[in-house]
Amino acid sequence: MFILPTMKTYSFDLRQRLVNAVDDGIDTYSEIAEKFGVHESYIYKLLRQRRNLGHIAPLPHGGGAQLKLDDKALNTLTELVKQEPDMTLDELRLQLRKKTKINVSVSTIWYGLEKRDLSVKKRRG
Repeated sequence: MFILPTMKTYSFDLRQRLVNAVDDGIDTYSEIAEKFGVHESYIYKLLRQRRNLGHIAPLPHGGGAQLKLDDKALNTLTELVKQEPDMTLDELRLQLRKKTKINVSVSTIWYGLEKRDLSVKKRRG
């Protein structure tokens, strides 16, 4: 059985039924996983969480990476584009670094422009 990865948190009810099925010891982990439509490794993860934390409730989201371009940096980027709209992404990156001391990649500049609904003029080579 192929199971697509999911970003949603499994319900507490499903978690409890999985743990109860394991505790009853009637089926193997593999059979339990197939019966409930989860991956076998999820059962191991859930049991490890119960052992280490004492509960099977969903854990809070980890948070992810911090944004490198805050509102102040995005405002500076907006001003740079307004002053000289034909700068390349790399030129914008260098100017932003001079003004804010924030060193980011060209793709971060692109995402910053996209976030502000800005575009840069394309130059002919």
